[in-house]
Amino acid sequence: MLKDTLRVVVEQAIVAAQADGTLPTFPMPDIQILRPKQADHGDYSCNVAMITAAAIRQ
Repeated sequence: MLKDTLRVVVEQAIVAAQADGTLPTFPMPDIQILRPKQADHGDYSCNVAMITAAAIRQ
C-alpha cells in the first residue's frame, strides 16, 4: 500500500538525518500518513514535522 511505502521512506529519511548529525538521536516516532480532509491540501499528509519537533525539544 502506498501509505506504508511513504511511512518507510519518511522513517529512512529520519534515520539518515540522525546518522549524518542533522537530527539528534531520539526514538522513532509513530509516523502517520493520512488523507487530508480537504482535497486541495494534497493526496497525503504526514505528522512527522510536529512529532519530530516535539522529540527534538526534549
